[in-house]
Amino acid sequence: MENIDLLEKKIKKVVDMMKALKEENWKLEERLAEKDKEFLRLEEEQKAVRSRIEKILGELEIMEPQKGRLSD
Repeated sequence: MENIDLLEKKIKKVVDMMKALKEENWKLEERLAEKDKEFLRLEEEQKAVRSRIEKILGELEIMEPQKGRLSD
């Protein structure tokens, strides 16, 4: 009977550990999903900034005197 009690305690400990690991895994998956969303948001923001900078640089190029033209 003592062996069965010991086995029961060990099984309960394993079950409790599995429950804790499942909960921790769920929390980590939730955090990962949040980080993925944040990454996508930052990536879109980076694209928008890049586009604005390219537009500004394009406008600056228009203002530069062309080679071979007389400058005023």
